Amino acid sequence: MQEEFAEMNVSNMFFAKKSIRRILRTANKYIKYSGQAETEIQVLIHFCKQVKALKIDYTKSAAMMNLYNSQLKKINKAMQTLHEDLQYDYVKEIEWIS
Repeated sequence: MQEEFAEMNVSNMFFAKKSIRRILRTANKYIKYSGQAETEIQVLIHFCKQVKALKIDYTKSAAMMNLYNSQLKKINKAMQTLHEDLQYDYVKEIEWIS
């Protein structure tokens, strides 16, 4: 995933959006085959961190903000299935990416 973010074309928002969607599609494929909530949370948190670290400002695009917010919703939904101790471990990371 990091290699794909490093090779991503950020010359304009269209290409960045297209690349981010492709990366997310691949990540969701791995999440689906894993079948574990912890893996889903870790992959999506890493995805959100990588999006925040991009050189392009994703907050100017409504589609990108909706995509980012939907990933945060997925993380929170998956966290509800975890034990309270594990939830506490992920809360700090989620606060940072929110």
